[in-house]
Amino acid sequence: MNQAHTEDETLQQLAIQAQKSPPQSPERHQCLQQLVSDILHSGKLGHPAIGNYPREVYEELYNEALQRTLIKVCTKIDQYNCAHPVMAWVNHSLKYTFIDVEQSRYRHGMTYIAGSMKNQILGCSLDDLDHPPPTPNRDDQSDADRLRQFLVEDPEGCLRKVYVRNRPEITFQRVAIAIYVEDQSWTQLSESLDISLPTLHSFFNRNLQKLKPYFKKYILP
Repeated sequence: MNQAHTEDETLQQLAIQAQKSPPQSPERHQCLQQLVSDILHSGKLGHPAIGNYPREVYEELYNEALQRTLIKVCTKIDQYNCAHPVMAWVNHSLKYTFIDVEQSRYRHGMTYIAGSMKNQILGCSLDDLDHPPPTPNRDDQSDADRLRQFLVEDPEGCLRKVYVRNRPEITFQRVAIAIYVEDQSWTQLSESLDISLPTLHSFFNRNLQKLKPYFKKYILP
């Protein structure tokens, strides 16, 4: 029996033992504590969307997503299906939790200083979004309005020319307007467009980087 298989079995045994222990019992707590430690040291944690951000920004988003995922492992351990490897369950959760973290940051930033879209364009850290002011000032609102107007008008038609492969109706402009102007969620949009959430998110992030010069030209003061 190879080492990888042994590690998988150990994780599974800990998960099953935690499930069998009474909720909030010392036994369950001990199993979960060991399970989380083994997950972190497994070397098998996924890194979704790793190429979409500068290193510092990615680390911040990833660490938050990982923390949320490990909390889910502890609070939702009874949902684990022992027919599958523990790391498959963990990485599946991590992938979608990472998307949730991105979405949260996007929406947070849209209210303050024209959204995290502008922060990405400027190459700024997302740190400032952790403690926003109580209400946006007039300049902040002006930035947000400028961004919305730019997305709708698309002065040079660049946003509407970029689309998902084999899905010309799903343009960058359509996605951006849905999220930043119409206030749809990523989940709602993926369902309405009949496209997977990771594919939609990857398409948007990848092309946002390519369109930086265009955004800089029109929305920066």
